[in-house]
Amino acid sequence: SEKSRERERSSMLPTLARRVLTPSTASSPLLSRLLATTVLPRFASSSNRRFTKNHEWIEMSSGKTAIMGISEYAQEQLGDVVFVDFPALGKQVKAKGVVAVVESVKTAADVYAPVDGKVTEVNTQLKDTPDSINTSPYGAGWLVKLEVDNPAAVEKLMNAEEYEKHCASQAH
Repeated sequence: SEKSRERERSSMLPTLARRVLTPSTASSPLLSRLLATTVLPRFASSSNRRFTKNHEWIEMSSGKTAIMGISEYAQEQLGDVVFVDFPALGKQVKAKGVVAVVESVKTAADVYAPVDGKVTEVNTQLKDTPDSINTSPYGAGWLVKLEVDNPAAVEKLMNAEEYEKHCASQAH
C-alpha cells in the first residue's frame, strides 16, 4: 500500500535530515510527506506523554505516579550522556525547579520538574548505562518517578504535536 511504501521510504531518511528538516521546511512535497510521517512519531509514541518548553517529558503511569525524563530533542542537543546526578528520594520538587543534572561529553544540563511533586524513585540503571538516555529517552532512559501533587497539571503541558511545533520553531 502507499502508506507502507511511505513508511519504508521514511525509515531510509537519514537521522541528520530528521534533526534539521521539518515538514514545513522541506523543499519538495515528497520530502515534506516523509518528514511528516518520520519526525512526529519520535515524540508521539504515547498519547499520554506531555512536554515542557525546556524539553522534559512526563507521563502519568498509575494513580498519582508519573515517569519523567528528557526528550529526544534534548538528548540530541546534549550529545553522548556520561553521568546523571539524581535527587534524593522523597525530595519535594516544584514545577520548573531543578530535579536532576545530566552531564554529556559537551556540557551539563539541569533537568527541571514539569510539575510539583515528590521524588519516589530514580532510574539507578543510568549509573551504569547513562547512554540509555541517548538510545531510549522515553524507555530505558527515564530519569525519575514522581508522586504528582496535581495530576491535572500534567494535562496542561504540551502534547506531542504541540511539542513538535515548539521544537520546529526553535530550529529557525
